[in-house]
Amino acid sequence: MLSAGDFATAVADHRGHVIGMQLPPGFTCAFTRVLEGVLRKWDGNFEPGDVIVCNDPNSGASHKPDVFVVMPLFLGEQLAGFSLAYSHQGDVGGRFAGGISSRPTTTFEEGLHLPAVKLYERNVLNDALADLLRSNIRAGDEFLADIEAKIEAPKIEAIAPMPGTGGGTGRDGTTGTGPGSGGGVGTGIGTGRGSGIGSGTGGGSQANYPPSPTELFIPPLPMPDKVRGFHLVAEYDVDSTGKVVDFNYTHTRDGGYNKRLEEVLKSFKFRPGTTPDGKPIRMKAQIVYDF
Repeated sequence: MLSAGDFATAVADHRGHVIGMQLPPGFTCAFTRVLEGVLRKWDGNFEPGDVIVCNDPNSGASHKPDVFVVMPLFLGEQLAGFSLAYSHQGDVGGRFAGGISSRPTTTFEEGLHLPAVKLYERNVLNDALADLLRSNIRAGDEFLADIEAKIEAPKIEAIAPMPGTGGGTGRDGTTGTGPGSGGGVGTGIGTGRGSGIGSGTGGGSQANYPPSPTELFIPPLPMPDKVRGFHLVAEYDVDSTGKVVDFNYTHTRDGGYNKRLEEVLKSFKFRPGTTPDGKPIRMKAQIVYDF
C-alpha cells in the first residue's frame, strides 16, 4: 500500500486542523473529516496513550477498507494535537473478501463498522475489541498487525517545551510575567526571570497554537522537471485577524515557475493563531511541501 500511495500520515492541532502530512496531500480532506467525527465523539475525553480507530463513513471515513488511526498528543496535561495514519487494509470482514464489490445492497455487507472506537485507552489494549476484530475479519491477526504498524508510523513523543521570549518583568531572582512564545509546533513555554533593570525574557507559562491554513496547498501544474525533488518552505506572518502581514518562501531553480508559485502562495488565507483560552494573536506559520 505504501508503494501504491494508499498510505499517509499527518499531524493536526488540538482543534483538528491538519498542519502537516506525508504525501499524497489529497488525504488532508479525509483526515480532516475523520478528526471532525473523532472530536464530536471524544472531545474532552482524550487521555495520553489513547488510540482511536475509524473506518465508518458516517464518522468521516471514506470506505470500509480505509482504516484511520488517531492518537491524541499532550504537552504536560494539555491536549496539544493529534497524530494520524491511514491505509487501505486487506480485509474488514463482511460478505466479500477485501470489502469491495458491486453486489452489496447495504453497508453491512461491506464489513465491520468502526465508528471512532478506542482500541487502546491509556496505553491499555481493549482486549474485547481486539478479539472481536480478530474473529470477524479474514486474516484477523494480519489486520491487527497492520493497525499496530499504523500506530507506530506517525508516533510522536511529547512535545518538549522550548525557551520562549516574552516581556516578563520583575525584580532580580523572581519569576517574570507575560506570555512565552516559540518552540515545538508553534508551541512554547516561557521560563525566563524578570530583571530589576529592564524587561525580562520568557516568564509566563503558556502554549500558543499556530495559525492554520483554510485550504489545501496544491502547487501550480504542470510542474517543470527542474523543480522535482525541491523542498519548499513558505513562512507567513499572520496577525490576530488572520490577515497575512508578510511572507517569504524558498525559490525553486525555475524563475518562471517561481512567479506562478508566488501567486498561489500569496492567495493563502489563515485562521489566526490563538492562546490556550482561544484569544487570537499574531504568530508565524509555515507551509512545507516536497515536490
